[in-house]
Amino acid sequence: MALFSKVLAIETFLNTCIATNVPISVTSVKNHLSASSPRSRKSSNGTFYDYYNTFVERMRSTLSQSTIMAYMNTYNALKAYRQIIDITDINLTFIEDFDIFLRDVRRNEDGGRANKHKHLKTIILDMVKHDLPIKNTYLLFKMPKCKVKETYLEKAEIELFRNLYNKLPKTEMLFKCLEMYLFACYCGLRLSDVVTLQWNHIDFENGLI
Repeated sequence: MALFSKVLAIETFLNTCIATNVPISVTSVKNHLSASSPRSRKSSNGTFYDYYNTFVERMRSTLSQSTIMAYMNTYNALKAYRQIIDITDINLTFIEDFDIFLRDVRRNEDGGRANKHKHLKTIILDMVKHDLPIKNTYLLFKMPKCKVKETYLEKAEIELFRNLYNKLPKTEMLFKCLEMYLFACYCGLRLSDVVTLQWNHIDFENGLI
């Protein structure tokens, strides 16, 4: 595992421990790294974790750092559920029991569970694509539905942001963040779209983005 992967794995492990009120010690960190090492995985028959790490490394150039961290969070959740997972262990019962673990033990809401299942499903489909002895058990599993609560800004609230925008020094980071936020509001874009926006995405003639 590359140095960046180890640092990311440690950071994710520590964040998980803090979130779940698990005591942190030098020994627990060493044990976590030892369990994630290739030698340990080989001896423990953890071929699923081998493939999981290989997949993340292979996709690293196409995934954002936040997405990689999300995959590692799912990895840690799987490790907390079962330390040793062989590819042949992945079936509908495994998926259902993992979902119960996320809901009852980890206290994950529907959205958190859905994201972890999305990552696991992606890994499984990649295995199927590479002719590994595994079936897409998610065809028989009902994914948790996210309950989305939509909150909209009132016109008066946007005016407050505009007033603040006019008062802030243009050199401050808050000014730049607020400028981007207001631009997203007026254009109806997500912040993630604004971050990746390029000049060639804008149709000045027709006033379209």
